[in-house]
Amino acid sequence: MQWTISVMVGKGSVNHNSCKFHAANIDPERSELNRSYYNENIRQEYRELFDGAVSRYN
Repeated sequence: MQWTISVMVGKGSVNHNSCKFHAANIDPERSELNRSYYNENIRQEYRELFDGAVSRYN
C-alpha cells in the first residue's frame, strides 16, 4: 500500500472552505443546503488549544 500526504502551501482558501464564493460548476440556488458544522476563527481556536502547552514547553 502506498501512502500519500497533502499539505497546504500559502494561505489556502478559507473562502472556498466556507463556501463564500460560487465555482462555475455549482448551482448557487442550492448553497443554502450546505451545512457548516464548525466555523471559528482559526487563530483564536489555535490559541485556546495550544497556548497552555506552548507556555509549559517554553
